[in-house]
Amino acid sequence: MFRQSLTGTKIAVFIIYGLSLALIFSQIISTVYLIITLQNTQLSEMFKWYTPQRGRFILLVFANLLWLSQFFFTNIRLMKLKENRKLLTWGYPVRKLSQYLTLLTFLHPMNLLFNLSWLILLIFQFGSTHYLPIALGIMILNFSLIFSAKFRVLTVIKNYQKWLLALFLTVLVVASAMVESLFSSTLFTHFESYIPQLNKILVVLPGGLIASAHMVLKPLLAQIMALFFCGAVILLLHRDHIFNTQQSLQILSSQSTANTKTGWFRSWLCSQTGNHAGKYLYYVITHPYNKIQALLFVVFPILYVPYMVSRMEELGTSKFLVLFFFMYAPMGFQLMFLGNMFGYEHRELLKSMQFPEGLEHQLRERFLGALIIPLTLLVIISGAEVIILMDVENLLSIVLGNILIFEAFLLIFLWSTFNQFVEVEWVSFSFTQPVISQSVAVTISLLMFLFSAIIYIPYGSYEEFKQIGMLVLIAISSFCIYQYIDNIEQLFTSKITPDLWTRL
Repeated sequence: MFRQSLTGTKIAVFIIYGLSLALIFSQIISTVYLIITLQNTQLSEMFKWYTPQRGRFILLVFANLLWLSQFFFTNIRLMKLKENRKLLTWGYPVRKLSQYLTLLTFLHPMNLLFNLSWLILLIFQFGSTHYLPIALGIMILNFSLIFSAKFRVLTVIKNYQKWLLALFLTVLVVASAMVESLFSSTLFTHFESYIPQLNKILVVLPGGLIASAHMVLKPLLAQIMALFFCGAVILLLHRDHIFNTQQSLQILSSQSTANTKTGWFRSWLCSQTGNHAGKYLYYVITHPYNKIQALLFVVFPILYVPYMVSRMEELGTSKFLVLFFFMYAPMGFQLMFLGNMFGYEHRELLKSMQFPEGLEHQLRERFLGALIIPLTLLVIISGAEVIILMDVENLLSIVLGNILIFEAFLLIFLWSTFNQFVEVEWVSFSFTQPVISQSVAVTISLLMFLFSAIIYIPYGSYEEFKQIGMLVLIAISSFCIYQYIDNIEQLFTSKITPDLWTRL
């Protein structure tokens, strides 16, 4: 079934995803090898700045950063609870299903990448493959602890996401404002004297404990005792996770009904954008995955654009990256609102089959409402570019490029919303449920970078021809979008199959 479902786009996504993970993995392993090799006395003599304390500090900082990254990126739930509950109704054993889902999570590519990184680090530290059993025990114990801890952390903070988000943004803004003064302070002039104390703190943190395991586990008796301890804790955590998985499969989480509890926010959206558009915007905005995405769309430009604008002359031919980050927010929100319009809660659409509410009116209002935020950001970004980049010669090309990219990708997203349908679910104990087809997300990222390079790089004496070409393409795109909106009901009824109606 998996092989038959493969398409050219899916295969390309698999290849790109695999190459990306391989690149990340190779960088982690090469960093581990470099840090461990630096502890060699003969090699360290080549680097005059290197001392044992500094080498220890580098290793402990890297290990703790790796552990922290693993905690944030560990995918704690890949299972589709709604589909797997059907297996229970057909008599499939819940314990067996929970064990399979646990194994699937352990073998997720991102989780496996971190686990293999720890295993190789430990083997390097021990200096021999004879210590593979104890290294495996430590690796699995670390993953089990992160798995269990992350589930409980997410369970605790799910009702305080707004406050944590506000706190994170506040700290981010303050840190970005103070970073230059911090690095120029006297703290770093006497940094050498703080390294021994910092090492004592870093060694008791989770990453430091793993990186220091080889110091106490070389004797055979210590290894046997550690293996028994790791095995017992892993077994307890595994049983705990199996129990939690069974509970999630058998008991519908209260989170699944959270979207029915509406308040003033949805009423305000409906009053401003229309009843149908307000309902759709509410479901998109309140989904946990989209909150994370919106944070990334806003934070990246805030952090990178001022820094890159201040160093425009140093970027050379890479100046288009500044304009790429300028358009990052409007294109991101366009993808969020328009890339999968019929994957969210759309029960009100079914009313058109029972009451004469006018399906075409509903669809147009929904589409125009979803376009408000991206279009507003486009106007703000283009205005900011006019003010900030006023002295740039090809300013007209930049503004025309913004409009062309916006319209071109709008057509792609409209195609995606009908042809790459992904059902959005409020999955219990997971806040990373993708809402856009992965093939669309990867393709859009690559096309956005390619379009930016082609459109924003100045062409010298051919710049006027490029501007005329962009005007022609903008006119063609505008006509296509108009035709799309004008015939949206016919397109909807032709693309939405009876099976898709049932799923909606």
